[in-house]
Amino acid sequence: MESSMIKVMIVEDDQIFLSYLCRIIASDSHLELFAAVRDGISAKHSLLRGEPDVLLVDLGLPDRSGIDVIRSARKQSVNLDIMVITIFDDESQVMACIEAGATGFLLR
Repeated sequence: MESSMIKVMIVEDDQIFLSYLCRIIASDSHLELFAAVRDGISAKHSLLRGEPDVLLVDLGLPDRSGIDVIRSARKQSVNLDIMVITIFDDESQVMACIEAGATGFLLR
């Protein structure tokens, strides 16, 4: 029996890093790119269209905080795995993300 694909949504404002993540997802036969967006407003609209399995979120977005995106996504789905991708590693940011609903952290 073939397992279903894991749908991944990426919210990352850096176009080069976003493209890199998209290529990684495309190269894995178990992953499917649900959406790749560069700001919080686009993330909100994409989440209204459907539900990914995994959400990768940058904290430093141009129009709103990644923490706001995490809160909105968590309200929409309690089953969504939310991973933060960031260059920030201070404890207050980590705690704010976890309190908002993030399930993991990836430092870049």
